Amino acid sequence: MTHDPPSLLALALHDEGKIVLRSPGVGFWRNPPLPGTLLRPNDPIGCLIVLGRRIQLHLPPEAYGRVVAAQGATSATRAVQYTELLLTLDPVSATELFPAAQADTDDHEGASSVLRTRSSGRFYASPAPERAPFVSPGERIERGQTIGLLEVMKTFTRIQFKGPEIPQSATIVQIFASDQTDLEAGDPILEFTIEAPHSTP
Repeated sequence: MTHDPPSLLALALHDEGKIVLRSPGVGFWRNPPLPGTLLRPNDPIGCLIVLGRRIQLHLPPEAYGRVVAAQGATSATRAVQYTELLLTLDPVSATELFPAAQADTDDHEGASSVLRTRSSGRFYASPAPERAPFVSPGERIERGQTIGLLEVMKTFTRIQFKGPEIPQSATIVQIFASDQTDLEAGDPILEFTIEAPHSTP
């Protein structure tokens, strides 16, 4: 039987618009993320070797962004002291951090396709409890139309019917996600069929 290694959260501080991550202990830091890597809350950022014991390092829940500086080479093991600088992150928008949805599509007219969430969060089918849902089964939707909201860390992101794989228009067959339910990345939101192009006489 295998056990996951113990873990620690890095120390996060905001400094002139950047997020600075520091070591939560003394040891040897290994496998830092590369510059340019997009990191989300609780993502791993390498491990800390303390007295021969491997401890996984993670981002704290309030820290996220793109790595703009990483101390030490990714293939090296570097000795670090408590509160020593590990990473510097450039914060990103919630939309970039949590893209709302992606589609499994078939380009043929009449084919059924499924729109899935790209990240976990709480799904809201309407803009407010007393309001009508954004979309309903049988409804025709256009590219760019809002189909719901996804709440992640108390930040609401519009889930829109858009993307390179999304047709210009489609018809909703069924909606899988119920209002105010928690979704995991990859869960289906709705099923749609591609609209036939309108011909001109």
